[in-house]
Amino acid sequence: MIDDVPVRVLSLERVILSKRTTNWPKDRPALPALEPLPGVDNPTRCPPHRRTFRCFATQSHAIAHGARSGTSGTRLALQRGSTVPIILSHRGNIVGPCPSAENRLPTIDAALRWHWGLETDIRRDPSGRFYISHDARSSAAGFLAEDFCALFRAFPHATIALNVKELGDEAALLRFLEEQDVLEQVFLFDMELLESEPGRTARRFRDLSDTVRIAARVSDRGESIDRALSIEQASVIWLDEFDGAHFTAADVRQLKAAGHQVHAVSPDLHRASYARARARWMDFIDWGVDGICTDHPAALDRLLRTLSVKQAA
Repeated sequence: MIDDVPVRVLSLERVILSKRTTNWPKDRPALPALEPLPGVDNPTRCPPHRRTFRCFATQSHAIAHGARSGTSGTRLALQRGSTVPIILSHRGNIVGPCPSAENRLPTIDAALRWHWGLETDIRRDPSGRFYISHDARSSAAGFLAEDFCALFRAFPHATIALNVKELGDEAALLRFLEEQDVLEQVFLFDMELLESEPGRTARRFRDLSDTVRIAARVSDRGESIDRALSIEQASVIWLDEFDGAHFTAADVRQLKAAGHQVHAVSPDLHRASYARARARWMDFIDWGVDGICTDHPAALDRLLRTLSVKQAA
């Protein structure tokens, strides 16, 4: 039984709030008081002891906790268009990276039950079936995308950032997403990492669909704001910092003034410390980004609600 697993409650009362808290816009909706989130005593990594079992148990415990509370996760649904940044759980992780559990159905289910959004990866196997996995697999068995799409449909307000890991199947992918009735939930991104001509796949997707949402990459590794804005088919920006803090509030203002949503990658996805990631969250929140993608969504959830309660006081 999950309840018998000695998993400690994630304690984030010691989150340090910088003076930038006073800049939190007063018109942001209040977040209700937080019930303890299940986790581990060190939220920055997968538990070292019995790593696979305990990390996976943590994800499953989160499902049970959310179901018992009757108020799954963030009681305020962080939907597209909200002034509160959307939390995008990276591959379904909850309290830090856990390769043994990420991008698996129970883990994704846990993240969605907490009413977070999701970042995940899609591929196609040699038989033509789409599947969810960061790395290529010889078979889609156990990772069939239609099973994950069934979860997405159960949480229609969840934003799904879909990392396109392979090119050449654009028409089939759009047809599949339409058949699964999830096209309006997703945005497609990271195609530039695979193509010789940035924006070519975005144009292909737009030629095939007037409604699919497409993101353009902006990063500190030669992927400029100007280049991203030149991809006219994109309405979303995927803001990625590999080598430390690089972008500024002015950059975010420029992107949003151009009519784009901005989803920022937390430094923890690039092996930065938890403390550094949390500090960058404060910048992103202060700048008004539309979403933050992290391996620590439980901690970000807590920070957002703590900031809102502090502002309301």
